Amino acid sequence: MSNNSRGMSSGLLVAVVIGTAASIYLYLTGILGIVPALAANALIIASTVVLGREKVNKKPIVWENEVVIITGGNRIKYYEGDVSNYKTLEPIVEKIVKDLGTPTVLFNNAGIMVPKSFLEFTPDQIDKLLAINLSGPIYLTRLVAPLMLKNRKGHIISMGSVASFVTFPHGSTYCASKHGLHGFFEGVRHDLRELPGGSKIKISVIYPSVVNTGLFDGLKTSTSLIANSSPDSVARAFIDIVESQEGHEIFLPRTAKITSFLSAFSRSFRDRVYNLLDAQNSMKEFKGRDLYFSKTAK
Repeated sequence: MSNNSRGMSSGLLVAVVIGTAASIYLYLTGILGIVPALAANALIIASTVVLGREKVNKKPIVWENEVVIITGGNRIKYYEGDVSNYKTLEPIVEKIVKDLGTPTVLFNNAGIMVPKSFLEFTPDQIDKLLAINLSGPIYLTRLVAPLMLKNRKGHIISMGSVASFVTFPHGSTYCASKHGLHGFFEGVRHDLRELPGGSKIKISVIYPSVVNTGLFDGLKTSTSLIANSSPDSVARAFIDIVESQEGHEIFLPRTAKITSFLSAFSRSFRDRVYNLLDAQNSMKEFKGRDLYFSKTAK
């Protein structure tokens, strides 16, 4: 029996996790990121969802008919494409549906960070960063949401950032993409409410502080107010959201939520906060400055 037919008959959890070539490079060079952390927690995701259904339905679980557990090696379903190109994403989503069934969870995790003055960006680099960080999640949500609506269930989870609410020096382009992501999914929530079955589709966004991965190596931050996040804490937040089956806004750590209030204050007050955090010097020793563009340059 194919994975697809098994999934359609038993309500298989089909989680689609989107990453970038840069995250794969970091993983292969031994730098732990969010995607590997999610893989390490895949068993938890699978077992908790199915066991929760067993508790509600009071029926024994036949595991081989219920769930595909991603543990590594040849059990991984990997679909290569360009997250910034809608035309390449459409056939990939169609193949996922054919292989596994309608996606139950979409995790928009692809993103790049290239901190430098906007004057140092080439037009092509601006287009690429915005296409991956902002257009990509919009494209995938546009492709997957109708399938979830037809199935009357689904959860779209996206990786935001504290940069969705504040802007730092040499981060104007990156922060613009994260501000846009926040605005887009706020709008999507309202759009879905107006559609039949739209209330069954949950929208969640995770807003972490600086995540301790190689991509942020050398970034100087003040952890006295907002501590850095670990890849595992982000993975655990994802698991908690999936388990809850409700839409959430998750700030990591919890103190990061104060960033969502800063825009309510005057510009002069915000500048004083940035000075207190020494934001102007945070990028001087940053080592990941051109990591993505250098690894993807032709």
